[in-house]
Amino acid sequence: MATDFSSGASMHLSVWRPNLDIGWYYLGQGAESNWDHAPTGLIVKALEPDALSDIIGWERIWETRGVIEVEPRSVIQGGDFALWRGVPPNEDYVVVGGIFSDNKDWAEPDSEQKRGIKAIRRDLLVMDDTFEIWNDGQRSPITKNGSVWKTLARTGVSPSALIPLNSYGAPPKDISFSLDRSKILLVD
Repeated sequence: MATDFSSGASMHLSVWRPNLDIGWYYLGQGAESNWDHAPTGLIVKALEPDALSDIIGWERIWETRGVIEVEPRSVIQGGDFALWRGVPPNEDYVVVGGIFSDNKDWAEPDSEQKRGIKAIRRDLLVMDDTFEIWNDGQRSPITKNGSVWKTLARTGVSPSALIPLNSYGAPPKDISFSLDRSKILLVD
């Protein structure tokens, strides 16, 4: 679990990565807008060989520079926080969720941070509504804005994965997905 503690944001964020058994995966870090409770998430197992695919790379879409102005002439030392969006292997797959990291110098998430995250076949998803759970509060000393969203799951099953965005507006529908209830098997 990681948090945005010392980010300078007015909202709180904690993220989760599951411990996975062999053959199980997840679609992005789980996230909550607090520091007190570990986020919950959804883990997945492919029932068809091509249902899931490896992510071919990671794009940093937002970062904070580690020093945040709290009031005029008052600064605190923050962390090197970043939001990452995965790159799918081709247009038939979607990387539903992303990664919030606190790696020094905004280094790409390491193999442990990326372990188990998969892209999912587009036809197993439905577009869905989202809600914001965190933003950098316009206190980041760079020009990009950062926010984290989750799926409401009005039309499908929420992947419980954070949707990273480099703005404060709602994510476009083409990156806001739930799992299609008619094409998945839910198990407790």
